[in-house]
Amino acid sequence: MHRHDGLRLNGNLVSIDGKGVAEKMILITHSLLQHNAREPIPYLQELLAERGYSSLAINYSHGIDNRQGAFDCLVPHHHTLDDSLEEIGAWVDWLKRRGAKRLVLMGHSYGGNDIARYAANHDEEAIVGVILLGPGTSDHRAWTPAGYKIRYGKDLNDFLVRAEMLAASGEGDTVMEGVDFLFCPQAMVSAAAFVSYYRVDPERLLPNLLRAAKKPTLFIAASEDNRLPDLNRLVRPYIDGERTQLVVIGGAGHFFLDLHSDDAVDQMVDFMGKIGFFPR
Repeated sequence: MHRHDGLRLNGNLVSIDGKGVAEKMILITHSLLQHNAREPIPYLQELLAERGYSSLAINYSHGIDNRQGAFDCLVPHHHTLDDSLEEIGAWVDWLKRRGAKRLVLMGHSYGGNDIARYAANHDEEAIVGVILLGPGTSDHRAWTPAGYKIRYGKDLNDFLVRAEMLAASGEGDTVMEGVDFLFCPQAMVSAAAFVSYYRVDPERLLPNLLRAAKKPTLFIAASEDNRLPDLNRLVRPYIDGERTQLVVIGGAGHFFLDLHSDDAVDQMVDFMGKIGFFPR
């Protein structure tokens, strides 16, 4: 735990030598409103430790002090995707201050998008590799007006236009009530938060992030991903096989449960070995 912007941030540190932060660390992010105790993250940390890798799985605060567990949909949403990137940076600094010299950044689901964005915008020496596990993208159908219509039976643009007008006029903190947001129906959402998640930003498109990758990047997709079923088709043309690599775990779903996590970690370890990020 440490403090950032007046909030206590939580992370689960798994150290192979029991001495805390190691010289080589893997920083792991979760998706959207989830948390670091949701699968596949705990099992991934366990498997990585068995292979000799220490890791830190962080919890985004989403503006809540000492947040643990999934986000409560009854709590007003003031968090933005940029806030998540700032917290990744805060944890990277925290690890380096405690002796970490080489880092691999890993993110699951939309946490993978966050990691890809952070790495593309922070070309620092300590970051030696990036692993994206079933990452999200802002142009996926779940984020489109059509996807919103399927989930909530409403027109996304009715809310997005209003939120953008408020944000553009300096009223981004204005809370819109009874707005369906992410996985929270009838939520209380600031205009800035709504715009952050639902405006299709070119910087958050996976093809653009892969083109912008400055570090060796491993993209791990699930063949049976029901959350992002067209991910392979979307990204394959932008994988160069050198700086960016794609592997598909056969039979795996979006959460890479059970032995599919073992398969994913096998791929991670192989990738980390190729970039010289060996255990201990």
